[in-house]
Amino acid sequence: MKRYFVVTGFLLLVMFLAACGGGEEATAVPEPPAAATSLPPTATTAPEPTDTAVPVVEPTATAVSEPTEEPVAEPTAEPEESAAASGGPQSACDNPWLPIREGAAWTYSGPDTDFTWTITGVEGDLENATAQMQVDVADVVLNYTWDCTPEGMASFDLARLNIPTEGFNLDFAASRIEGVFLPPAEQLTTGATWQYVAVFDVTGTLPDGAAIGGTMTHTQISEVTGEEPVTIDGRSVDGLQIQRNSTIEMSISAGGVSMPIPPITMNQMHTMARGIGITEMTTTTAVAGTQMQTLVSWSVP
Repeated sequence: MKRYFVVTGFLLLVMFLAACGGGEEATAVPEPPAAATSLPPTATTAPEPTDTAVPVVEPTATAVSEPTEEPVAEPTAEPEESAAASGGPQSACDNPWLPIREGAAWTYSGPDTDFTWTITGVEGDLENATAQMQVDVADVVLNYTWDCTPEGMASFDLARLNIPTEGFNLDFAASRIEGVFLPPAEQLTTGATWQYVAVFDVTGTLPDGAAIGGTMTHTQISEVTGEEPVTIDGRSVDGLQIQRNSTIEMSISAGGVSMPIPPITMNQMHTMARGIGITEMTTTTAVAGTQMQTLVSWSVP
């Protein structure tokens, strides 16, 4: 029975941290590495978000020494700028509702858990791109890989959860992946629905040294339930409300003994602000009840 609660608890931790997708590796450390972007702990207000809308480039009128009755010719149009230089999307991972750009960071606070997402690198273009995201929560660091195309963005490259101080590690190998975490912005209208399914082979070691093995399937159905504006930092911006309902099914054995684990359901409501990202997450599980994490500071280059 004790082993059952240990397995369930750690798997819930994995799924909570990976609710937006997954991470390549999680390693317990005394404090986040120096290379990680950190936000001032005393900050209570967030800087102005970067507007992802394409700005209008005002042409510069031709200067003349004195007035003339002759009509002034229209200035020659400037050469077309790249999408990134003109303020448009920098890559396929740069969704207006979740602008994943190198150097971007979001810090969330909740009753029991505070955590920070930091984008440490982005590679690719508007057709295919990948982004690395570090998540610092308590003494655990996770590294996510986002895969992005014009069809949407997904983060499901969960490979390892390793907590040496607990004598616990789990390895995940994805055997089947379908769907995305976030579709393209133009598809995100009220009533839109989509599905994400990830099947993992699980191996590892429990704190008592017993070997663990099995499979885990995470099925998530998402729906845009509203497009209500969001008030943040004292101003109103375009908003989205997305309901995500997840079912986590596991077939696990520990020390060669099969462990019956009933399906775990996890319901989330994500509130998003255009040009900023997720501003509020409300997560409900039968084990942990309802918890809310709120965006307290962010930076989007």
